[in-house]
Amino acid sequence: MALEPGKELLWKYAFGQCDAAEIVFVENWLKENPENQKELERIQLYQSIQDSENGSGMKAMEKKGEITEEKPYKAYVLPLLIIILVFILLFIYSLIKK
Repeated sequence: MALEPGKELLWKYAFGQCDAAEIVFVENWLKENPENQKELERIQLYQSIQDSENGSGMKAMEKKGEITEEKPYKAYVLPLLIIILVFILLFIYSLIKK
């Protein structure tokens, strides 16, 4: 059996941060045994769970334009305008009544 890559190297590979020699080493190791591939899949699954909990997945979707940030004040603009309009109309009505 050949040397195994350390956990740190597997994490680098999962993040796509390996150089060419490290990629070849890890890919050869992955081909040796199906259990090796399962180890890498566990790391990738863990990383995807972490990304979803930290909102990294949302940030990636925002960068692609799939999600736009909603402004919290947008919901209050129309009611505020209606209230202002009512006060203006009441003021005009009071002027006309005099």
